[in-house]
Amino acid sequence: AELIHTNYPEVQLLAYQHAPIVPDQFGLMRNLLKLKTNDRVLTSGEITKDFFDSLGLSATVRLLGSPKWQPLSQDSKESYPTTVLGAAEGTLESLQKFSQLFQELATSDLDLKLILRVHPALSAKETSGILSKLNFGERLVLSNQSLEQDLKESHFCIYRSSAVGIEGLRHGVFPLYFNPNGDQGLNPLYFAKLEVPVFRDLSEFKDLFSSIR
Repeated sequence: AELIHTNYPEVQLLAYQHAPIVPDQFGLMRNLLKLKTNDRVLTSGEITKDFFDSLGLSATVRLLGSPKWQPLSQDSKESYPTTVLGAAEGTLESLQKFSQLFQELATSDLDLKLILRVHPALSAKETSGILSKLNFGERLVLSNQSLEQDLKESHFCIYRSSAVGIEGLRHGVFPLYFNPNGDQGLNPLYFAKLEVPVFRDLSEFKDLFSSIR
């Protein structure tokens, strides 16, 4: 933004926020503060608009909306067993953490169906080493369905920085934030102030799961 304004001062910049905002996106904040009074920041929803307004930007913030918006789903989940969807991010580190957790859940005394979903940014070649160590079966399955179908069948979604935690709300899926470090710096629902349960490991998951069922 700074370079464009220096070389082309008459150009108006339009910045569109299309991805979820998390607390640790410091680089984003620095760039937004470089925008001028004739620039515009277009947001996908009211929560992010309120957040950008709170930054005191020189640019005008306007609510544009999101092409992903859809009305709340009315699908019933009564025919499905209690199902937990795991939405790993598009990194091998994330997939490793989620795989370890879901293997522990599969061998625990919790009566759950578990669906592990691999981020589409990761190839089968990249993930084969991690996934080959999991014992897939009736309780633990690797998703080969569309995201929408996974959400229709799930009651809970374990996520970290994935936007699946947000999309699941439309389908009545209860979000559970998983981070072994315990912080919420990557939580895309943080600014929604929904008081999403946070856990670091299997033991903490069992404690919170018993309190919300």
